[in-house]
Amino acid sequence: MDQQVLPHIQQWEEEGEVPITLLQLAASEGLYGFQWPEEYGGTPPPEFDVFHDLIFLDELGRSGSAGLVLAFNIYTMALPPLLKAGSEYLKNRYVRDIVTAKKRMALCISEPTHGSDVANILSTAELSKEGTHYLLNGQKKWITWGTHAAVFTVVARTGGSGRSGLSLFILERGWEGLHIRKMKTQGGWSAGTAFVTMEDVEVPVENLVGTPGTGFKIILENFNHERFAIAAHALRCARLCVEEAIRYARQRKTFGRRLIDHQVIRFKVAEMVMRVESAHAYEEQIAFQMANKI
Repeated sequence: MDQQVLPHIQQWEEEGEVPITLLQLAASEGLYGFQWPEEYGGTPPPEFDVFHDLIFLDELGRSGSAGLVLAFNIYTMALPPLLKAGSEYLKNRYVRDIVTAKKRMALCISEPTHGSDVANILSTAELSKEGTHYLLNGQKKWITWGTHAAVFTVVARTGGSGRSGLSLFILERGWEGLHIRKMKTQGGWSAGTAFVTMEDVEVPVENLVGTPGTGFKIILENFNHERFAIAAHALRCARLCVEEAIRYARQRKTFGRRLIDHQVIRFKVAEMVMRVESAHAYEEQIAFQMANKI
C-alpha cells in the first residue's frame, strides 16, 4: 500500500482509472484472487476466513479512494454468480482470466428507473426463434467499473413480471449493440462508473447463467458479501475522516490555543471515535457470524 498505491492514488483519480497492471501485480503476490478456487487461478491461503477479507478491505480503504477499493472488489460481486451457477463452459471461458486480472469484470443490475428494486428490472432478453441466442435490450446505470470491464454479468427479464422472470447472462465488451458511456460523478472518479445500453445484443444461449428465471435468487445470495464489503470501506473512510479532523485540530489555533485544546472540540472528537469504534466492533461481530455461519 505504502509503496505501490499511496504515492500514485491521486494521479489515478485524476486519470479516472486504477491501472490493471496494479491488479496483475497484486495477483502475482496472491492478493487479488485469494477468495477463489486454485483450479481457476485463485490463491487461497490456509485457513482463510471472513476476518482476512475484512482486514484486506480495511487496508484498501486506507487509500481513501473508492476507485481503488472497487478495483479490487467489484469483481467479487460480479463473479460469484458465474462460479455458483454457471456451466463448466462459462467457467472455463471466463473465470481464470478474471481471477488473475487479465480481464476486468462488472455487474450490471441497476437501471435508470430501478436501483434497489431488482425484482422489477425492465431490461429484456428474448429467446430467438432458432433457440440459439437471446436478444438483450435495455439500459443499465451507475455500473461501477463499467468503463474498464471486458466482461459483464447482466440481469435481464426472460419471463413475466416480478422476481421469477429474471435471468443472468455473461456479455463481452465489443459485442454489437452493447454501448458503454462513462458517467461523470462527483467523486470516485477512478471507479469507472458507466451507463450501459443494450440494443439487440445477441447473446449465445450458452452465456445464460443457470436456468431461466433463477437470476433473482442468485443475485440475492450474493448481496450479503457486497454489503459487508461496502460497510468495511465506509468504516475505514470514517476512520480517515477522524484522523484528518484530529490532525487539523492539532494544527489550527483559535483564541491562542489549538482547536484540540478546546473542550468542546475534544468532546466532538470523542463522539466521532466512539461511533467509528462501535461500528467497527459490530462489523467484526458480523464477520464472526459469517465465518461461523450463524
